Amino acid sequence: MENNHLKSCLLILITIVSFSTTFSQVNISFNNNCVNKNNSMIADAFIEALGVGDVETFINDNIKFQIVLQTDSLGKVKKVMRFISDKKIPKNKIKKVVKVLLNGNYKFFLCYLDIYSDFDKEYALIKTTNNDIINNKILISTGFPGELMMPYGLEEIPISKIDFLIKQVKYYLSTVFNENKKY
Repeated sequence: MENNHLKSCLLILITIVSFSTTFSQVNISFNNNCVNKNNSMIADAFIEALGVGDVETFINDNIKFQIVLQTDSLGKVKKVMRFISDKKIPKNKIKKVVKVLLNGNYKFFLCYLDIYSDFDKEYALIKTTNNDIINNKILISTGFPGELMMPYGLEEIPISKIDFLIKQVKYYLSTVFNENKKY
């Protein structure tokens, strides 16, 4: 009897440790800049895959993309579920961006905005672990350029749109990675 009790306790302890370490690794952010960090990683993938010239064309032509990524719990892209544009883009360019996203060192965030002062972050973590993570798969919706270009239209900035985008990308990526991108 005592041996069965010991085995049960050991099994419960192993389950608790496994469960807590699995969910403690989820790449969640409650930061208001979370969406811009994800959008910056997408923009970086576009620049790396297509070059500054193509990205400048997208920005100047107001071409927008909505991208749904399937990531693991650490935010690493496992699959690109949707890649939608408001204008027709050659498939070979989309494939190049997808390849960079899949092979890159990007770790996307599951974003929760702290809208209320009494917002319960533990509740959000429980919600995330119960609803957003299914078999170690998380769906993250992000876009290009997303909100990165919003300040450009709101105030006069004496630089080109592409230079402004690159400045934004470098700023937000510096908060994610400890490196300075050179384009």
